[in-house]
Amino acid sequence: MASIEILLDATSDAAVREEWRLLAVAGLPSQHTHAGESNAPHVTAAYSTGVPPALSVRIPAGPLALGAPVLFRRRRGVVLARMVVVTRALLDWHASLHEGLPVDLETDVNTRPDGWTPHVTLSRNLPLESLQAALTVLDLSPIVATATAVRLWDPTTRTVTLLN
Repeated sequence: MASIEILLDATSDAAVREEWRLLAVAGLPSQHTHAGESNAPHVTAAYSTGVPPALSVRIPAGPLALGAPVLFRRRRGVVLARMVVVTRALLDWHASLHEGLPVDLETDVNTRPDGWTPHVTLSRNLPLESLQAALTVLDLSPIVATATAVRLWDPTTRTVTLLN
């Protein structure tokens, strides 16, 4: 499925990339080691089974506060991420994005309007026994970000397209 993602301003992007680097230097799994074009700090807003070809999406207004760590359980360890503090403006933007967007409600549990968990991923497949080490390495002070773009990641064609 394609994903629609919010990109962060340069300062916030650099701060998240520094967290990725710190995890990697500590020998922990990190997005730092992912060298693909799609690897940029982002907030996934939707997964879609069919994105309209002429889709245009406005950039969410207002700050995006990256706050406390959040964990998602996986078969191999956990995903360690920074929670994005939700605001009414962000939730309204998210709901409008989903209007008319075909989604698979069975697999889209973290981005659908009635259950969105906005976050920025720091590490995937982090062994649970390494969680304390990861949290010790990271400062985790709040990062106040601004959305600068919304993009479409198509894993089938492995392409990124800006939507605004």
